[in-house]
Order: sequence, then C-alpha cells, then structure tokens
Amino acid sequence: MLSAGHFHLNTLFADNDFDFNMILEGQNDLTVILSDDAPVSLLKSVKGRSLLTVGLARETYLPVYNYIYMVPELLSLEQAQKFDVILGQAFEDDAMFAVSVEADEVMSAFVYLQNVPSKEIFEAFIAAASRTFVNLCELEMNLGCIGDTLEEWRKAPVSWPKTISKLEIWDWSPGDFGDTKRKFTGSPDEFAKSIYKLL
Repeated sequence: MLSAGHFHLNTLFADNDFDFNMILEGQNDLTVILSDDAPVSLLKSVKGRSLLTVGLARETYLPVYNYIYMVPELLSLEQAQKFDVILGQAFEDDAMFAVSVEADEVMSAFVYLQNVPSKEIFEAFIAAASRTFVNLCELEMNLGCIGDTLEEWRKAPVSWPKTISKLEIWDWSPGDFGDTKRKFTGSPDEFAKSIYKLL
C-alpha cells in the first residue's frame, strides 16, 4: 500500500537476515511477518508490539509449504481470535505465487513460547489454528518456561486440535539450542494423563 509517497506494509515475506526491529519502527500498519526462521529472530527483536508471525518451510519437492512455525505470545487477543482470517488473507497474497501455502497441506506445526502464555490468548490461538490447519497431525510445543507452563496446563487442560495424533513437548532454551530437550512425545490424551509426571 502506498501512502504519502511511502510504502506501508500490511504483510511482509522475508528471511532471517532482515533487521525486523528496524522494519517495524517504520511500518506501524504491519500485522503479519512470514519468515523462514520467525520464532527465534522475532522473539529477540519484537518488543512492545503485537504481531502475527509465522515461519514457513517445506519438506517436499512440490512448490508448497507444509511446515509452519508460530509464535502465539506475540499476538494480541484480537489477533489470536482472528488468526485464521488474518493468515488466510496473507496466504492469498500474489507474493506467494511462486511457492504457495495451502492450509490443508500443512501437516506439521512448531509453536514457540518463550514465557508462560496468556490463557485467553493461547486458547483463542489454538481454536483459530484448528480452524485453519484442518489436516494438522503433528504439533511440537517448544516451551521456554516449561515447568510453569505445564503447571498452568495441568490446572486448565488445553483443548488440542482433534486432528493431532502426535504431540511433542520440548524444554526450549531460546539462547542455547544445544540445551533443548524433548520431554514428551505421544497423543494429546497420553499427554493429559502423564502431565503430572513431567512437573
């Protein structure tokens, strides 16, 4: 969008080499960033701003993204509630013509939570993601504050997407990937039964 002789972005498709903080300073209307390494770079650089961000990757010879990386703690409640609508509009953008994103082709998702998520925002995000990725079967949760987050989920269990057959929980260290450890793998039902053992 061009306004007063300057470009105003609503959606940005970029790789990890960009200075996202500098871009955001000059783009007040930017609501969606899609980057191949969104989680780490954006959690480090985005401060004091709500932003819908995803990372896109593919493990196929076809020109279709089938892996998605998401950072729900950067969302406002309104963005979380409308996550499916906002992301759908971004996916329909002409800039995605070369390599497309078909939501029903996404089978694996990776979610990064540096802190304990807001219950209301996280529940809205999960509900919207369920509406968008109707064939999602594998979900990997990377938790920066794993103990506190699991305690919250023990008290108020998460309604995981019904399509999920494999759920992984990782103890994630944003500053040290070598220290990241998998704590659980199994179905959502198995997770609910064993969550107290992980605390």
